[in-house]
Amino acid sequence: MYECCQCTGIEKIFNAKTARKEIRRYEKHGPRKTTRWLIDCVRKNIRQGGSSLIDIGGGIGAIQYELLKYGVTQVNSIDASSSYHDLASQMAEKRGVGDKIQRTHGDFTDDSIRPDMADIVTLDRVICCYPDMKTLVEKSSGLATRVYAVVFPRERFFIKWSLPLVHWTLKLRRIPFRVYVHSTNDVDAIVRQNGFRLLQVRHSFIWQVRVYEKETRE
Repeated sequence: MYECCQCTGIEKIFNAKTARKEIRRYEKHGPRKTTRWLIDCVRKNIRQGGSSLIDIGGGIGAIQYELLKYGVTQVNSIDASSSYHDLASQMAEKRGVGDKIQRTHGDFTDDSIRPDMADIVTLDRVICCYPDMKTLVEKSSGLATRVYAVVFPRERFFIKWSLPLVHWTLKLRRIPFRVYVHSTNDVDAIVRQNGFRLLQVRHSFIWQVRVYEKETRE
């Protein structure tokens, strides 16, 4: 589970003002670059006749709306921010896809949240919000039957060195939220233990996009 302070911090950082700003940006420019990379790779693996998606930390729903265009027919969006949860629901109704998206508000790693397995599981800039990466990645990759796709920070020295400043700034604003740079090798090892092989990697200056495919047994 999240530490309680992290839950409070998420509600303060990912608030209604931030969500509305992100909605306006998405409607004007589409998904962010790294999100687009994830979508482009995942959509090539959508089955004819439809696929199911679990989008953890789904935010305003950018991945969901884009993949619905390419053949995803069923979405489960799970988000810890109540503001994003509520505004994403309104946005989905406005776009006419509300009936295709099931929404859950809460911490995905909580034992009370037990979604059915899905063809595709995505986590876009979510791993860096979790102190307990192991539980998050084990549980989420264990729910994917075909594709597992994540975006999280690269292990670059300047990113790690900047974290104390970021956390100091958040402390001054009285926001109990922390950012985590987890080991890429540790994330990769957990995903592979759940039966996946790495399909594609792309890097931006800060972020890495890693898309995995379930290995099939001969």
